[in-house]
Amino acid sequence: MRTALKNIKYRICVLKNRIYPYIHKAFFGTDTRYAWLQQSVIKSYKLFDFRRFNPARVIIYMTETTEFAGLADRFKTFVNGYILAKENNRTLHIYHDKGFRLEKYLEPNEIDWRISPSDICWGLNRVKLLWFDQFPLALKKRSKEYHGYALYADIIPTLTPDQQEKYTFSKVFNTLFRPSAHLTHLVDSAMKACQLRENQFIAVHIRFLDFFEPVEKEAKQATGTPEQQEQMIKDIHAALDHLLQESGCESILLFSDSNRFLQAPHPAYVKVLPGTVGHISRNNGSDAITDKAFTDMFVMGKARHIYRILGKHIYAGGFAQTAAKLAGKPCRDITYDSAESRP
Repeated sequence: MRTALKNIKYRICVLKNRIYPYIHKAFFGTDTRYAWLQQSVIKSYKLFDFRRFNPARVIIYMTETTEFAGLADRFKTFVNGYILAKENNRTLHIYHDKGFRLEKYLEPNEIDWRISPSDICWGLNRVKLLWFDQFPLALKKRSKEYHGYALYADIIPTLTPDQQEKYTFSKVFNTLFRPSAHLTHLVDSAMKACQLRENQFIAVHIRFLDFFEPVEKEAKQATGTPEQQEQMIKDIHAALDHLLQESGCESILLFSDSNRFLQAPHPAYVKVLPGTVGHISRNNGSDAITDKAFTDMFVMGKARHIYRILGKHIYAGGFAQTAAKLAGKPCRDITYDSAESRP
């Protein structure tokens, strides 16, 4: 009888968590596009688990629900998690088990955020789950251990002016992390390979998604025709020429999510870091791809100025913005003059 009652309670718990995002959508208008990911996470939990409960902590996960998350979203999740924990007098822990080994690139700095899986509570009776952009600044339930999944909505603009000064992205990130010897070597080697000196070049990032070649998981072919791609390169070069003249720098370091675009012929002042670009996820996060992503992020932060090029067929990605925040620099947006938009 007791076992049957526990099973009923467990099913009620699971059902409540599964329908919660839809109820929240009806009353508050919150996006529910990630509801199926929430459902997959709930299956990892049990109804009761009293052995490893600690209500004084917030645990950030990088598990099945975050296989789509790129490096920028992961960094934002860590920073938001720290602010949530700090503002609620809790400690932050990071359990990064998918995509890559976090400590290979970033080691604990002022805070030891590491945690063993055996020290984590898996009971729905003792855990409060935080989802994506649906997380509050005030964590009210002192009897609950909070678990956060992909908290990449930018929490800093919602803070008071005093809090924003206290919790700048770079301050929080550097409180949590310091570059490992491996990451330092990657960055130094890349700078040397392209003969770059800190603050003596400008960085430009362009995210095309599937315009030059299939990049997204569902894409089968490029969305741009060969003629459109050729014209796009010409238009981007014209924008880069103008940008170089304004900057006073001698070179532009070019970043993109398209290997085909990066490998195309570019003006002599354009430099490209070695390596193959790829999206970090549980399925394709190889060492080479992860090395490249971290190298791009941290070398970009050493530029004098950081830009995103926006316009037709270009997606406003967050990679350059995150690199700028890490370095404590602004990220400027410029729109290229598309031939398709000319009269």
